[in-house]
Amino acid sequence: MATPYRTLFAVVGWAALVVEFVLMVWGQSGWNLAARVVNYFSFFTILTNILVALALTGPLLTRSR
Repeated sequence: MATPYRTLFAVVGWAALVVEFVLMVWGQSGWNLAARVVNYFSFFTILTNILVALALTGPLLTRSR
């Protein structure tokens, strides 16, 4: 069973990642956009936040038995 805190933290984590990505690539185009996307995923903090969000989301997507 999914606990409320797990759901809340998963939603907040994904929302924060999406907002940060949008702010980083806003108004960019072409090679500059590609460079910004690579730069976004080069931060250890971003990668760690993705792993935490995945770990919190995984149990929400599986069936409880």
